[in-house]
Amino acid sequence: MDSRLGHNLISLKTIDSTNLYCVRNIQSLPSGTVVVAESQTAGRGRNGRCWHSPKGNNLYASIIIHVHPTSQLIMFISQAVSLAVYSSIIDFDISDVWIKWPNDIYVNQFKMAGILSECHSLQTGTQAIIIGVGVNLNMQQNDLNQIDKPAISLGGILKKEISVNHFLQQVIDQLDEIFHEIESSGADRVYKLWKSASPIIGKKVNIFTNSNEKVAGTVVDLAYDGGILIQLTSGKKSKFLAGDVSLALDD
Repeated sequence: MDSRLGHNLISLKTIDSTNLYCVRNIQSLPSGTVVVAESQTAGRGRNGRCWHSPKGNNLYASIIIHVHPTSQLIMFISQAVSLAVYSSIIDFDISDVWIKWPNDIYVNQFKMAGILSECHSLQTGTQAIIIGVGVNLNMQQNDLNQIDKPAISLGGILKKEISVNHFLQQVIDQLDEIFHEIESSGADRVYKLWKSASPIIGKKVNIFTNSNEKVAGTVVDLAYDGGILIQLTSGKKSKFLAGDVSLALDD
């Protein structure tokens, strides 16, 4: 990774999507760039879903890092970012916070944050990873009701307004430490922390794949590469690298 995160901060009023802004400017934005917007008109979640982005209430940001194609960061980016956001929420003394595979952050059964990462090749031969982070900080209940899953905001729990800039800096600091640890010491500790923050081993789940196929089974393990190992109802074990996980209601 070339530069410390946040050395180049771009603040926008309104944009279609911070991730799309980064994609359009991918060849010129230096590693460590952070793009933050007050609102998004076309915020994106995984699998092309809309990310509801009302003005001034939440964190809408994207981070760019440049890495060598063989860097461990490429494999561990999802775990690293979800762990950084998780830790930033924990710092507010919030309990019952957990990571829903692969990288959503929940408080109890309510979604608070989502992460979208994508990788692009640069003309220099390196890889640019764009990490989109959306966190419900000060979202009002009428806006929370427009989200397709039960959602909650950090400010709503704490009964106070959360500084978007302060929270963003917390995430950047956490992520910077995690990235440098992976590069200098490997990802073993990060993997263990990520796995321990996602208590779904032994849970019955439904996997909805990118092709909208529904697969039912029980979580056996969370793999080192970020995949999820499921024992299917047929008894066969399968690993999935992407998709949605929904905990079965009867578990």
